[in-house]
Amino acid sequence: MNILVLVQEFGQGGAEKVAAMVAQLLQERGRGRVFFYALNRGGSIPVIEGVECGSLDIVPRGGIKGKLGTYRERFGRLARLKKEKQIDLSISQLWPVDWISALTGNERKVAVMQINILNNDQNKAMVRMRPLVSYIYRKFNRIVLGSANLVPELEGFFRIPKEKLQVIYNPIDTALIDRNRAEPLPYRLEEVYAQHRVLVAAHRLAPIKNTESLFPIYKGLPKEANLKLLLIGEGEEKERLQRDAAAAGLRTTQCESADFDATADVYFLNFQRNIHNLIGRSAAFVFPTKGEGLPLGLLEALYSGAPALVSDCANGGVFEVLQGKGEWKPGRRSPEEASGSFLMPVPAEGDAESIQSWQQQLLAVVNADEATKARRAAQGRARAKDFDKESIRKDWYTLVDGVMG
Repeated sequence: MNILVLVQEFGQGGAEKVAAMVAQLLQERGRGRVFFYALNRGGSIPVIEGVECGSLDIVPRGGIKGKLGTYRERFGRLARLKKEKQIDLSISQLWPVDWISALTGNERKVAVMQINILNNDQNKAMVRMRPLVSYIYRKFNRIVLGSANLVPELEGFFRIPKEKLQVIYNPIDTALIDRNRAEPLPYRLEEVYAQHRVLVAAHRLAPIKNTESLFPIYKGLPKEANLKLLLIGEGEEKERLQRDAAAAGLRTTQCESADFDATADVYFLNFQRNIHNLIGRSAAFVFPTKGEGLPLGLLEALYSGAPALVSDCANGGVFEVLQGKGEWKPGRRSPEEASGSFLMPVPAEGDAESIQSWQQQLLAVVNADEATKARRAAQGRARAKDFDKESIRKDWYTLVDGVMG
């Protein structure tokens, strides 16, 4: 059996990391060959033992003619790849890849959905194209959902048959995280961590992550709190975020730069192979996102041992991870402690109440006594352990066996 795991591009986003881990889990089963490919030309090709990794080397183009040409290339090159590798099962990640894969080849097909479509600004087009989206996803043999909160919108709004839907949680590699936590910090950050308490955010720098809201939160914290803000990530929003920080009166620096300034307020750090040591030794992990599925970054932060303050955003994936009380409801206005971390309102600069709520809770977390910090770290690690890849792999094996008959 030949299995193709397909992403739009290689990177450090949660969906790409999950796809890579799924490819690894399927390879470790030892039944056939596994291929891990990206549609677009991008950064370095990943290395996964026993898995053939590659790219279709497509450079997306703008404009109507450019986009049409890009789509033709994707269909043509993917069809050739599937034929050349004699693919029996394809596993695609996210809509930009799903619809291309659905209309290419005659193999059995699985789609993986990580994030809500409804109540998500970046997926408004999918809501407008509901008939097309429903048609595409009905062509899949199975749709894997990263969290249970996605079931109602797929079954209800998009009318996908329930028997096609299966929840498989995103896996984390706890053994790898444990090894990573023991490594020294990169660049001059050992010095920074020794002298300051550090708040860490680690995510793709995209509009939905709401990173800019951290600046008014941080700006209003007292100087005597001795806090620094470390933003780990890359993406299309980086330059704007640097301008926003400056507009808020905050000084920024790039950790990799020869001109790194340890006295700055906000440190930018590009994606690293290991971020778990940076998170594990932080005062808190902060994640002000506007929308999530089942966030891999949050799971890794919990297992790294950091208390997390994270938006209780649509459509309940964060709530599901932290096991909040009762049922998820939109519009949270007050913090709730859960699994050693805190469900928070989605912060916005124009919403003074939300900013103040974050500031107050952050100070309470970083100033907690050592026994409370240890309890919260233990609770977070215990919850994240439920998502270890060894617990998740059997779900993927069962899914593949069921789809292939």
